[in-house]
Amino acid sequence: MSPTTYKKQGVESVGGGHVAICAWPFTSHPQALVNLAVKLANAAPETAFSFLTTQTSKHSLLLAADSSGAPLPTNLVLYAVPDGLPEDDGVSADDDQRNHYHMDCFNMAMPGNFKQGIDAAVKACNKKISYIIADAFCGRVVAIIAKEMELPWAALWVLAPFALDPFFQMEHIYQLYLKAQAQADGDGDGDIIIPGLSPLRFTDLPGHSLQPSGEGWAFFLPIMRALPEASVVLMNACREICQYTPLSSSTSLFLDGEGPKLIRKLLFVGCLTLPAPAVIMSPPLGVAGEEEVEDDDDDDDMIFPWLSRQRAGSVAYVSLGTISALGDEELRGLAEALEARGSPFLWSLKESMMERLPRGFVERTREYGKVVPWVKQQAEVLRHGAIGVQVTHSGYNSVLESIFGGVPLICRSVWADNHMVRRWVEEVWGIGVGVEGGVFTKDGVLACLAAVFGEEEKGREMRANVAALRDKMLAAHGPNGSAAKDLEALLEMIHDAHHAAYT
Repeated sequence: MSPTTYKKQGVESVGGGHVAICAWPFTSHPQALVNLAVKLANAAPETAFSFLTTQTSKHSLLLAADSSGAPLPTNLVLYAVPDGLPEDDGVSADDDQRNHYHMDCFNMAMPGNFKQGIDAAVKACNKKISYIIADAFCGRVVAIIAKEMELPWAALWVLAPFALDPFFQMEHIYQLYLKAQAQADGDGDGDIIIPGLSPLRFTDLPGHSLQPSGEGWAFFLPIMRALPEASVVLMNACREICQYTPLSSSTSLFLDGEGPKLIRKLLFVGCLTLPAPAVIMSPPLGVAGEEEVEDDDDDDDMIFPWLSRQRAGSVAYVSLGTISALGDEELRGLAEALEARGSPFLWSLKESMMERLPRGFVERTREYGKVVPWVKQQAEVLRHGAIGVQVTHSGYNSVLESIFGGVPLICRSVWADNHMVRRWVEEVWGIGVGVEGGVFTKDGVLACLAAVFGEEEKGREMRANVAALRDKMLAAHGPNGSAAKDLEALLEMIHDAHHAAYT
């Protein structure tokens, strides 16, 4: 193809277009987005993909790529944009609010930081941007940038698909909540099914959803109002296991027919924090026999060799996310339950929390338990034949990884969409149980472990259900699966945008 002048901005371009990818650089969001970028870059080698994130996030993503043994495609380049933090941010490293403070600073730095990153990317590869993909949490500012550049854009919804409507229709749901409370004469506790969103309850919603004067509304409402401006919203899911199509793309919850503009188009591009397709289709560790599993010198904690010495399906894997922190009483209740049961467990626990464990716990449980500060290959751990249950904060991506491994769940939901995910795990998928009262206690955790590991009907059903979901997930991520077809549809949109820019 001969060089073609980009008519609006006068830059020479040969071959494919140039896609800017704007990340919200916190929790699991950037990893999901960069995994999507890798899939797109591998499928469209003539197209340039410029991934814009903070220096800290860029460093973590590059480390993850190096440790996976799969370097990033050469047509995918990561650029660091300003994070908005002052040189001396004044927040202690141990401050529980540090992550939220960093989020606030980054949000305030938008859209200037992304504009700066786009300018750098355009200069580096001598191609003007022809399409933008952004984390939906950046949608408010990316919608403005795309409009200024006269470009189409796509938003990636990293959270659970069934969380989209509760966020998208916060104003209406709040009115439904007030109506439900009035009908209950003020005595209701909010544990009422949301009309049109069964089985979700008002109590499953993030706290900010029912606080219109709070910071949550100020953050999310502009984002939700921007999503209909995107040419497509990309779902971090596959259709086969989602068992839900967001109403905000096809209809409205508003009984009087009024409400926000609807989302134009949805594509389910796959579960984006899962390993590469080749790994997804490979047999899990620990199934072929212990003799084939060797110690990994690069794994400081020797997790996989330890797992391979345990009985199949006997280990409780405990992981409560990167932000959530348990109070001392809950931490003690969970530890006491694991010790009282006396069965193998692997506990991923931040070092700052280890000192709060009951005195002598690690030493007393050393023969059958393992406490580590971090599990860098959680999806692979959950695929190991020794794992029998995951005790989780109900993070959506952690739940997807559990389904990927065919592992039932014990859910102690914490924040954001966690409560909605727990509800789906229990009542829609039937692949786990929630802890009684929503908090860890010794007796409550013991009862959950007994239910999941037991041979009674409930335990058998959970294991059968998660195995069936895993089969659907594998089929969806296969070469002819629904995720591949939706990814191809996205590539066509990117291709069409490039050609439109050069005509």
